[in-house]
Amino acid sequence: MGKSDLRECYSRVETIIEHLLKLAWSARAEPRAGWQDTIDRERKAIGLVLTASLRRHVETTLTTRHERAAKLADREFGRHEPEAARDVSLHWTLPQILGEEDDPIG
Repeated sequence: MGKSDLRECYSRVETIIEHLLKLAWSARAEPRAGWQDTIDRERKAIGLVLTASLRRHVETTLTTRHERAAKLADREFGRHEPEAARDVSLHWTLPQILGEEDDPIG
């Protein structure tokens, strides 16, 4: 397992979670499509490097991935929709994040 591949997986999972949070928080029609496009792009890209071994590592650190993504999403989202409620406690399983089952974006 390469450390750079692991870092890439962490980064991509955090980006997906960040955008899932924004979709969950936002009541606006835009920029939903852009967030969904980013999720789709990140899911495809992570599929190129995510091995069974890397998957186990990512799964064991999902709490950290959620925490990091929530901080980023909260900060950025607050600039655009400061009045919107933001539930940073939302969590998804790795299969949900990757769109393998119970996809949060349908």
